[in-house]
Amino acid sequence: GAFGAASSHLSGQGVFRDGAGEKPDCRAYGQHYDEACKLVFSRLGDQLRIAGTAELAGYSSSLNPVRCQALIRRGRALFPDACDWDSARFWSGLRPATPGNVPLIGKSALGRLYLNTGHGTLGWTEGAGSGRALAEIVSGRRPQLDFAFLGL
Repeated sequence: GAFGAASSHLSGQGVFRDGAGEKPDCRAYGQHYDEACKLVFSRLGDQLRIAGTAELAGYSSSLNPVRCQALIRRGRALFPDACDWDSARFWSGLRPATPGNVPLIGKSALGRLYLNTGHGTLGWTEGAGSGRALAEIVSGRRPQLDFAFLGL
């Protein structure tokens, strides 16, 4: 395509729960990666965010109740007193992904259009670093990261 690589759309499921910053067993973690279930638990202010699921869903961002309950079960198992698990708020969003989950960062073939997309399940994890690299590219500087940026 016009951007030089294919991109798929993954639908990600997650949960937010208010008040997590007040609870002792949640305050201890800024972020926790659950290797067994491939989930990330992170605090955003006084909210606990749990994310990590993804499925090929085209442009649908509808919630998958089975996956949502799996997030709650695992969160409750790891942090039983972190929050009121029965009043969680669920979300779902699209996660543009390249076939290998390697993002497209840099100048596109379309004039002044720059890309920072395709991170898949690692969007929040890689977002700050790739955003900084893109800002350097837009400013005419070579990013410090060793990465195959577009248009350089």
